[in-house]
Amino acid sequence: MHPSTKDTTIEDEILTIFSPEEYTIGKNARLNAVTFLKKLGLPTHKTEEYRFTPITKHLQKNFNWNKSTASNTINSIAPFAIPELDSIILVFINGLFTPALSKYENQSSPLKIKTLEEAFTTEIDFITQYFDKLVNSET
Repeated sequence: MHPSTKDTTIEDEILTIFSPEEYTIGKNARLNAVTFLKKLGLPTHKTEEYRFTPITKHLQKNFNWNKSTASNTINSIAPFAIPELDSIILVFINGLFTPALSKYENQSSPLKIKTLEEAFTTEIDFITQYFDKLVNSET
């Protein structure tokens, strides 16, 4: 986590990193969510649904909001693979899809696996049917 001052809150750090101006994908949904985060803040123990879940405490301890400090030293997933298992393997390192370590190209499958950024570029009509339909960005 980057250094915090007394005046900087977890919400401020999240808003800085996920600023809608930096993204072209889902900009309206992100702007909506950011607006409501500014208005409501993160849930606290006083919020009924989260009264036993100290969200802020977990975010302070478990997240590094500075994306540039994430490092990857994994060169192979072979030690974790099940021998002779014919399957699609998607590898995510620090929450980022890693195509070089993934195995997902199968010519006989109609399944398309892309990053959201790629999908918004090449599959915009399909994506807009579903994007931000199940999640209410206001809550």
